[in-house]
Amino acid sequence: MKKACTTAALIAACIAPQARAAVIGFTGPLAPSQFTTTVVGNLTGRAGGSVDANAARVVLSGGNDVGPNPVGFAPACTGATAGIVGPCEIRFVTTNVIDPFTFDWNYTSTDSAGAGDDLFGVLLDGVRTQLSDPGGALTQSGHVSVSATTSFGWYVNCTDCIEGAAVATVGNLQAGLVPEPPAMALLGLGLVAAGVVRSRRFRPAG
Repeated sequence: MKKACTTAALIAACIAPQARAAVIGFTGPLAPSQFTTTVVGNLTGRAGGSVDANAARVVLSGGNDVGPNPVGFAPACTGATAGIVGPCEIRFVTTNVIDPFTFDWNYTSTDSAGAGDDLFGVLLDGVRTQLSDPGGALTQSGHVSVSATTSFGWYVNCTDCIEGAAVATVGNLQAGLVPEPPAMALLGLGLVAAGVVRSRRFRPAG
């Protein structure tokens, strides 16, 4: 009987779920060096944005023309339309996906036209999910939990890229895997087997 109990215990131990350790902050596989900063679009004046990152937080500054507002408020981003996602954007993305991702965000737009002309959100597998409210206040914040498959990050799209830039800060990042349901089911089976062996061991002789 002692051998059977030992076998059951080994079964339970071997099938315990092997979850990846959680990542807190922009560290390890999610350190700033593991992200790629990309600026796209043709923006006159200064560059299309910048990123400042450390282990605690990431700050994305959207693009904005450095000169005075143009006649008729013509977009500084070539091919852009104010308030509509356009070609001028800054992105901060990693392919190190460790689901789920949770984080806090704060957004401030200095655009005199309002938050609708500077759009901030999360990039999940290359697809934008907007977090800032275009009709909301110039300063906004939130906490979200998201999942991705191949890539994860954030973006600031300046749409017309005039009248003031937007700044988005991401902090309190946490990422980690949860045990897979099949593994948990197998673990339960192993524990049941151990219980059966124990009940047989202490069963009174008939």
